[in-house]
Amino acid sequence: MYTMNNNAQNQSLDLSKEIAILNPKRTPLLSYLLQNGKVTKAESNIINWYEETLNTNAIKTIQEGANAPAETEDSTALLTNFTELFAGTAKVSNTAQASTIVGVDDLMAREVSKKLTLLKYKMNDILMTGTKAAKTETEGQKTNGLLNLVNDSNVITAKAANVAVDEFEAMLKIMYDSSTNDNMICFCSDVQKQVINKFYNVSFMAKDEFLGFVCDRYHTDYGDVTFVLEPSLANAKSIIVVNPDYLELKELQPAQAIDLAVTGDSIAKMVKWEGCLKLANSKAAAKIVLL
Repeated sequence: MYTMNNNAQNQSLDLSKEIAILNPKRTPLLSYLLQNGKVTKAESNIINWYEETLNTNAIKTIQEGANAPAETEDSTALLTNFTELFAGTAKVSNTAQASTIVGVDDLMAREVSKKLTLLKYKMNDILMTGTKAAKTETEGQKTNGLLNLVNDSNVITAKAANVAVDEFEAMLKIMYDSSTNDNMICFCSDVQKQVINKFYNVSFMAKDEFLGFVCDRYHTDYGDVTFVLEPSLANAKSIIVVNPDYLELKELQPAQAIDLAVTGDSIAKMVKWEGCLKLANSKAAAKIVLL
C-alpha cells in the first residue's frame, strides 16, 4: 500500500540556504563564499583548471620597418583539487519523537539543526586547512584547503611564532607584485591580529561590514586589507591574505538532509555536503607560515 509515508521515505531536504546564514563568525570563509555567489556546480569529484601566466617578454622594442618579432608563448599549468564528502547522522527514537519536550516542537528537526551546525564547522575548517589526498580502502578522498592552494612562490616562512612587521609587509608586497592586491582579505587568528594591531606602519582606516559583523579595515602601502578572524587558523600556524575575486566553491552535492530507511523503532536523517575550493589564480593569495 502506497501512503504519504512512502512518498517521504528516502527523500532529501535542500539545506543550502540554511547553511549559508548559519553562524558566520565561526565560519567566515565558507559563509563568505555561500553569501556572495561564489558557488558553482562541480561536474566531477576531481576538479581541474588551467592557470595561465603572461610572458612579460612578449612585447619588445623593434626598429622602424623591422619584421614582426617572434611569437612568445605564455605558460600554462594544470591545477587539480579533489572534492571531499562530509556527512553526519541525526537519529531519534520514535518514543522520543512522540514525546512532548518543553521548548522543543520537533526533536528530529533540532537534531538535524545541530548536525548542520557541525557540518558547516567541519566544512569551513577543511576548506581553509585541508590537505589533498587520494581515497584509500578505509577513507574517502580529501581536498586541499585555501592554505594549500597558494603558489609556492607566495609563501613566506616566519622566524618566530608570531608574525613580524617585515614579514607581513612582504606578504602584501607579493600580492602587489602579482597584481592581485585590488581586493584583499586577511584571515588570521585572534592572537596574530593582536600582533598586527601593534605594527606602526599599518594604519587603521575604518570598520568594515563583513557578513553582518564588524571587522577592521587597514590601509597599507600595498593596498587596503580587511581583517577577518578565522577560528580554524588558531592552531594552523599560518596567516593568509587572498583576493576573493579568484575564489570559487565547487559544489558536487549541496548541503542536504536525507531520510534513511527505517530499520527499527527510530527515525534517522543523514546530513551531507560534497565539494572543494578552487583558487583560479594561485598567486591571488599569499601566506606566512609561523614557527
